[in-house]
Amino acid sequence: MVGRSRICVLTTRCAVGLLAAAVMLYGTSCSGRSESRSAVRTVAAADGYVPPTHRDAALSVLPLTMPDGETLTLRYPPQMDIAQLGFRPSLTLSLPISLPRCCSRGVTIGYTTVVRLLGGAQQVAVYRGADGEPVRFFRVPPNGGPAITTYNLAFQFGPWLVQVDDSGLRASEARMNDSERRNFARLLEGRIDANGFLVLHPIAPLRFGKDLHAEFASGSSQNSLELGTVPACPARTLGKRRRFVQGDDTPGVEWCDGALRVLATGTSRFVDLADRELQVSPLARAL
Repeated sequence: MVGRSRICVLTTRCAVGLLAAAVMLYGTSCSGRSESRSAVRTVAAADGYVPPTHRDAALSVLPLTMPDGETLTLRYPPQMDIAQLGFRPSLTLSLPISLPRCCSRGVTIGYTTVVRLLGGAQQVAVYRGADGEPVRFFRVPPNGGPAITTYNLAFQFGPWLVQVDDSGLRASEARMNDSERRNFARLLEGRIDANGFLVLHPIAPLRFGKDLHAEFASGSSQNSLELGTVPACPARTLGKRRRFVQGDDTPGVEWCDGALRVLATGTSRFVDLADRELQVSPLARAL
């Protein structure tokens, strides 16, 4: 049996072990609605974002914008209900500052608000964002899982909450000091695109890191689809779709298209459809 591969810095499930299951989890999508060409709608605060789709012949079409502005399109049989699983992206941002604090910070993004997700956390400081908006710094005590206290800068861009980890959990990265956090807060902008996706704009010297990941997943479903950039795809996935079985007997399929790696797991029906009929376009760079 093959253990499930991971293609990200932080995923919805990875965050449980790495960051104490605190504020890095976005919750679940429990919507049972079928997909349609509807206007962007508001979903429950802790849900992943359910993006709009449309039909093209027998397939659902989901235009997807990643938080760095890159775009791709998913085409899939409607019964896969990928959009309804909820979209949850993550990435890294890098800011050249003095060692050992340099440089990369994990960023998780959820379709929720500071008040609803972090209302029980301790607010330590408030900084001024790029457009004058408040950027709050929270100390989040353990909430189940590993007994680790996390620290996060929280940006609110419309209905999207962006959290920058400043916990210093890795030996190579100490926490930022107050001046460095203040500088970080003013160097990140965000906008909402026509399909409701959040697009981030780091201001130099802040820049995107090398890791970009998105997951469609829900606590109410066994199915999930992960998309992520990787420095080099494993040889076993080049030019072909590879089936595997996880340790819990859950089937999966994975493949690479350039620097984009695709991983689908869940029911046999979901994985079979992903293997035979899911189409993922190459990533298109932001203009």
